[in-house]
Amino acid sequence: MAIASEQLEAINQELSKSFSDDPHITVVPVDGNPPEKYEVTYHVEGLQKSDDGGVEKAGSHTIVISIPFGYPHFPPSCKPKSPIFHPDFDPAAICIGDFWGKNRSITDLIAHIGEMITGAYYSTTNAFNEEAAQWYAENFASKDTDQDQVLVPDDTTSISSTPGPPSEDDFTSLLEDDDDQIEEDLLEPFDSATEDDIAPALSFVDEVEAKTDEDTDSSLGDIFEESDFDFEAPSRTEAAADDEPLPPEDASEPEGEIDEEEIDIEHLTELAAEKRFFGLDKELSLLPASAAFAGKEALAEQAAVALEEAQTLYTQALDLEHQGEPAEALNYFKKIQTVTSDYPGLHDDISRMTQALELLGDWTVPTLESRESSETLAEPEIFAQEVHQPPPQPSPPQPSPSPEPDPRDNDARTFFDETPQGKSRLIPYALIVILVLVAGAAGVNYYLSSAQYNKAQQGFAECLASLENSQFSEAELQCESALGVAKQVRLFKAADRDALIRKVEKTLRSEPLRQGLAGNLMLDGQYYPKQVVQNITSFKEFKRQGDELFAAANWQQSVSNYEQALQIAADEKAIDRQELYQISENIKLARFNIVYKSGISYIERKKWVLATKDLSGALEQLKALNLPDKAPLIDEITAQLGKIEQATEKEKGDMAFSEGKWAKASEHYRKALTLANQSFDPDQDAIYELKQLIVKGDLYTIVSSGKSAFRQARWDEAIASYDQAITLLEDNRELLKRANTEENRKKLARIMLQASVIRDKQDAARHLKEQQFNEAITKLEAIIASISASEFQGEPEFETVRLEAKQSIEQAENDQLLADKIAYLEKNFEELFTTHYSGSPPESLVDRTVVFEKKTGSLLLFRLQCVEVGRGRPLQLVMKYAHDLNSGEWRFYSDGQ
Repeated sequence: MAIASEQLEAINQELSKSFSDDPHITVVPVDGNPPEKYEVTYHVEGLQKSDDGGVEKAGSHTIVISIPFGYPHFPPSCKPKSPIFHPDFDPAAICIGDFWGKNRSITDLIAHIGEMITGAYYSTTNAFNEEAAQWYAENFASKDTDQDQVLVPDDTTSISSTPGPPSEDDFTSLLEDDDDQIEEDLLEPFDSATEDDIAPALSFVDEVEAKTDEDTDSSLGDIFEESDFDFEAPSRTEAAADDEPLPPEDASEPEGEIDEEEIDIEHLTELAAEKRFFGLDKELSLLPASAAFAGKEALAEQAAVALEEAQTLYTQALDLEHQGEPAEALNYFKKIQTVTSDYPGLHDDISRMTQALELLGDWTVPTLESRESSETLAEPEIFAQEVHQPPPQPSPPQPSPSPEPDPRDNDARTFFDETPQGKSRLIPYALIVILVLVAGAAGVNYYLSSAQYNKAQQGFAECLASLENSQFSEAELQCESALGVAKQVRLFKAADRDALIRKVEKTLRSEPLRQGLAGNLMLDGQYYPKQVVQNITSFKEFKRQGDELFAAANWQQSVSNYEQALQIAADEKAIDRQELYQISENIKLARFNIVYKSGISYIERKKWVLATKDLSGALEQLKALNLPDKAPLIDEITAQLGKIEQATEKEKGDMAFSEGKWAKASEHYRKALTLANQSFDPDQDAIYELKQLIVKGDLYTIVSSGKSAFRQARWDEAIASYDQAITLLEDNRELLKRANTEENRKKLARIMLQASVIRDKQDAARHLKEQQFNEAITKLEAIIASISASEFQGEPEFETVRLEAKQSIEQAENDQLLADKIAYLEKNFEELFTTHYSGSPPESLVDRTVVFEKKTGSLLLFRLQCVEVGRGRPLQLVMKYAHDLNSGEWRFYSDGQ
């Protein structure tokens, strides 16, 4: 495995605990035991590419997550399995780098990817899918977040939220955003109001937004972890079919050829380079006969030559050891190390010889003299000097001198050349030495025999342990090695040696070892091929886990284990068919519970469309189950579906209401009310609520219509709509008693008054601009009358408008008077001017103007001015005329008057 089993098991338990009861996310292990790969299915609404290349909504999306080597320092590998359309998804990977750098939690990562699918997060730069990035930019409105972008669909509501019904008294919020502009329009000066100063549009009501059993899919354990065979359970990547699986024709499936890419050639080469030929030979022997790769024969031959040489050296070393030459034996053992570094038990042999040399000391080191002559023990003079030093004797007189002896004669003399007296003195010591040497050799032989016996006994114990662990090849090698070592035990421990040899030989002939070497294992008292045992054991383990999860009502995980058991059984006819039938029945019941539980969950969260889908599916599954007394449950699901249909219409109404489609909302509410009244057990509270919602939908429709007319300055239409809304409020006062009916009525009445005031005010301003003073005065008087007759007459807002209208009337009357007088003077300009300037012919007077100058007392003073031409240089003529307001007479006026 690329990652420790304990860590993988911890991840598996964490995911099971987090998502076993999640209705939106299903996590299923698909590879490894413990799992290293998971398939995650999201039951949420997202986007995908259709077959024709378009973009469409989908309610289910699947990805695959793999745990890599180096986790969590390296993020999980995430790949989409379904055609998800998202800027951060491409067919080979999902962009999670930024998220993993901040949060190394695989459960949070899975939830985050689900939010990505719904559109909650997406990248705007460096996208994996440029087409999706461009599509998202063109079709979605977004706002900044710390990481990427939070998606707000333009034409849909959030997948994770459902709009709620309108609040009790919120319909007049349609009018609130007009208050400032209405006040501004009411206070606009009369002489400057134009059609361009109509009150702006009122904004609509803001959309209303409403936004585990433990996974016990544990591993099969390490039952076959140390075996010669690979007993890892096969991958289960797809669910088994609903029908009962048919038994296969063959008990086991044939082994396929192994590709060269699947063989770790580099590892085998390293073993040869490190002279680990025993390990290399074992690795090669475990490969199937069909496995072939470049250099296989060369490696096998190299290993065989090395092992043969090592075995020869080992035999020679053992012989030297039994001959009492531990130093030479040690040298041979060390030579073996240079041939192969992993010879079994070689380290123990070297250690044993080293201890023997330390124990015996110089007795084990032969001298040069002993190797040159096996008969000479030592020089006689030196030996005698070391053993006994005789006293000096007086020299007898010499008759005559003799030549000096040659020193080489002394070197050439032996023990047997000594005089009889010298020989007699040295014999006891020689006997002692011989006895000591014999005793030492016997001790060494006993020690070496004991060591060999202990080694053989230890090898036999290791053989039995390997046999117990189903490591049959290793057991055979260990028993044969123990047998060879035991046969080299001589002289001492002969009885123990023979007993051990009989045990080893019996083990080598034993049925378990022979069957194991033949590729068979015992299961339930019978031998099967290893693949069959693997399949049956894996099947039983998955079934056991499935039964436990089923009993604990952990339906999703139980189905996962059952399906893996069925997939194994599909290829293995040795498995009991009755067990398969029971598993199939349990899967049907578990799937029903999953769908039914999901439907109830959606009901609780008011996800009616999804609840209908799940409960309808659960109802069909329930009808096919062999269960007693299922009729009450069928009736219950049917009743739930009826309520869901009613709730679905109400939810559609709520959705339309949140989108400002008031008439459509009322239509859905009326359908829901009809379904509620047709129910066998009508819910009076629901009926009352639906009636309220229908009235509110109608109110919103009417007020919205009035508001639209208000925006376009169609004042009469707006006033009529608001009056209709007030009537609807009054007629449903009892039904809307909790909706602040009086407050809403007053607000509508205020808007009506404001609309009428603005209408008349704008008309008056237009008349004044066109100097239609009488018509303007009529409109201004209508404003004063409307305010005086309303319930808001004392309010500062309207009182200010009334006073301004009164002042405007006075100004209009004054303007009308001046306009009349100026019109009189313009009409009689020639007559008046020639009367006072008789010398100026009328046809010579050009550029005639009449200007009001001021009011003096009861006199209105006007200036008449023109230019006289035809007499040389043009001459400007000015005359002042006055009108007496008291007498109504005109007269010439001079500054001196």
